[in-house]
Amino acid sequence: MTFFYLVDCAAFNETFEFICVNFTFNEKLRQLFCW
Repeated sequence: MTFFYLVDCAAFNETFEFICVNFTFNEKLRQLFCW
C-alpha cells in the first residue's frame, strides 16, 4: 500500500475510486501476493 501514498492528489483520487470499486478483488490479490 506504500505506493498509493507516493502518488499525487489527482492520481490518488482516481486510484482510490478504483480501489473502492474493486476492493474485494484487490483484497484477494493482496492475500495472494502479500504474504
